Amino acid sequence: MKGFLYIATGERFIAEACASARRVKELMPEVPLALPSDAEPEAQLFAHWIPIKDPRCTFADKIVPLAKTPFEQTVFLDTDTYLCAAVPELFELLERCDIAMAHAPMRVTGTVPVPASFPECNSGVIAYNMNERTESLLANWEQFYTEQLASTG
Repeated sequence: MKGFLYIATGERFIAEACASARRVKELMPEVPLALPSDAEPEAQLFAHWIPIKDPRCTFADKIVPLAKTPFEQTVFLDTDTYLCAAVPELFELLERCDIAMAHAPMRVTGTVPVPASFPECNSGVIAYNMNERTESLLANWEQFYTEQLASTG
């Protein structure tokens, strides 16, 4: 099963996710939507609501729920994403690879030295297959991010 996933904590971002989801429903009404959040959203928009308990209201809240997707093939969209057209090709990419992300428009490597030959990815739109490899990647991402926060914070 394929679907779109949003993640939102806080009233403002839940409202933003709902606005974006309404547009997705216009363009691709047959594809279900899921929302992990700290408050229940508009019921008619989302086929799945996944409660987030004790959110940190930081980027960290985004990583763990990616692994809780109810879909085998997921396109995650940031709450401020607005689709201009249907995007079935994002799901088609998942027939050839486990994860697809666009390059980020700028580099923010922080404290970790990253060679210029390795572009950063934009985490605002992520297409992925939920399998052991992706689950491992997400767990490593969350661990690395938590360790990085602890060392800089």
